[in-house]
Amino acid sequence: MPVTPGASTRLRRDAARADDRSRNGVARQVFVIACLNAILWARRLAQVTAGADLAVAALGFAATTAAAFAVVVRLDLTVRTNELTRRLRIERDVARRLRRSGRLALHDRTIDGSSALSHLVIGPGRVVVVVDASSSRWAPWRRIAGRGTATTPVWNAWLDASAGAVALRTALADLRLSGGTPTVEPAVVTDVPGLPVWAQRLSIYGVGRLAEVSAIGADEAQGAFTSEDITTLADRVHALTRAATDRAG
Repeated sequence: MPVTPGASTRLRRDAARADDRSRNGVARQVFVIACLNAILWARRLAQVTAGADLAVAALGFAATTAAAFAVVVRLDLTVRTNELTRRLRIERDVARRLRRSGRLALHDRTIDGSSALSHLVIGPGRVVVVVDASSSRWAPWRRIAGRGTATTPVWNAWLDASAGAVALRTALADLRLSGGTPTVEPAVVTDVPGLPVWAQRLSIYGVGRLAEVSAIGADEAQGAFTSEDITTLADRVHALTRAATDRAG
């Protein structure tokens, strides 16, 4: 049965949002305690010194520090939720573009325990395994594995797409179509701007490149593959994969 694009991402986003709310409660408690301590220290300072201005300055400094701490904690706690929300928007946008362009696609699938594969675009004699990626615009200080803050999700998405392509290619190894053996290729769609050189050399597309995203999985000529081949390939891919929501749940 059809799967709603981004269904598993929405489940993960909702879980991350619930976790944010739980941890934000702790952050608010820390903030209140920090403010109370700042007030008490300022009051104590005013009692032991003759300078009221010094006490006011100390109070202002403590309050500013506590507020900055609260903002940093708030942004850091919502990084995952923000990233998943943006990815969900991309998945739905790409699915809509594929549908408008007439591409045959399955959405939000997984194979052999792989990560969620955003789209499986089926063309004449080939399948393109697409994983959508987005980075959070918040908490830019976070750096992971030395790859920077923005390109890490793109790299991880490429690894997921490649692993999914390998698994699907292995599962389709015994499928013989009249036009030949189908090919399976990985691809990534992302909203991260200014992709580095290594990403530009791979099948990684910016979500704003409408023509390229809409043409994923399309061939200029169908070649030796018949419409029956495409139907057979689509049926096999559907049978080999399952809804990613089974894992996300």
